[in-house]
Amino acid sequence: MRKFNVLFISFIFLLISCSGDDDNSKDELLNAVVLGTGVDCRDKFLIKLTENSTRLPSTFDNTFYAVNLPNEFKVKGKDIQVHIRELKKSEYFACTLLGPGYGAVYILSATDQ
Repeated sequence: MRKFNVLFISFIFLLISCSGDDDNSKDELLNAVVLGTGVDCRDKFLIKLTENSTRLPSTFDNTFYAVNLPNEFKVKGKDIQVHIRELKKSEYFACTLLGPGYGAVYILSATDQ
């Protein structure tokens, strides 16, 4: 019975350690253009994806708030290539309701096009 308990507890720990929010299977590399800061979230920059994503939820015009955009790419009109993923629950942020609402993506890396 003691061996069964040890195996059962080990199995539970294995399940807990393998279930996480670190799934990067939904990340992708896409071309985008920087639009500037948004009206609602002044410290967050907007990017417009110039190609459709197969993994992100569709939006009206492929425009998203870019979380973690490096400072050197915060230039309005700059063409960039971004490695992005959806936000994790802990990365969501609140904005005002002054302008149109946009989704948000997390920038894993960015390069010039």
